[in-house]
Amino acid sequence: RLWDTLLTRYVRQGLVDYTGLRADRALLDRYLAALAAADLQWLTARNEQVAFWINAYNACVVKGVLDHYPIRSVKDVKGFFERVRYHIGGESLTLNDIEAKGRAVGDWRIHFALVCASSSCPSLRAAAYVPERLEAQLTDQITQFLRDASRGLRLEPSGRVVWVSKMFQWYAKDFVSTSRLT
Repeated sequence: RLWDTLLTRYVRQGLVDYTGLRADRALLDRYLAALAAADLQWLTARNEQVAFWINAYNACVVKGVLDHYPIRSVKDVKGFFERVRYHIGGESLTLNDIEAKGRAVGDWRIHFALVCASSSCPSLRAAAYVPERLEAQLTDQITQFLRDASRGLRLEPSGRVVWVSKMFQWYAKDFVSTSRLT
C-alpha cells in the first residue's frame, strides 16, 4: 500500500515528480524498510514473486535518483546499477541483482515493468503491481510500451523496416526459446 500510495501521488504519464516525492521521502523510506525486512519465504506464488521484484526494483531506482537528485541521467551516477546497494529481504543487492532475482522467476514480461529512470525504458505505472491484477497490469504495460514509437516499436513509413527496443536484443534469451535459435 505504501508504494501504491507514492505512485498514485507522484507519477503522471509515466514520469515521477521527484521534487514532490522528496517532500514525502519518509513514506518511501518506510516502504524501503519494509522491503529490507521482508520475509521472502512467504512469496510462494509466481505472481507474488514477480510483483514483489518489480515493485522492489522500481522503488530502489526511485530511491537512487532521489539520493543523487537533481541529476540529468542515472548514467551520471557511477555504479548506479552495479555498485549502489539496497537492502531487500535481508540481503544487500544492487539493481542488477534485484533484476536478476526478478528474471529468475521466469516471466519475460518483467522487462516491460522494470523502470530504469531513462527515457528509453518502459514508463512507470501510477500503481503498484499486485498479484491479483498482475496479468492485466503486465498486458497493459507491454501494450503501452510497444505502442510508444520512441521506446518500443516503430514501423517505417515504407513498411519494410521495423524498429524495436534494444531491450529485445539485450534480453533475447528471455524472449525466445533457445531451441528456436538453432
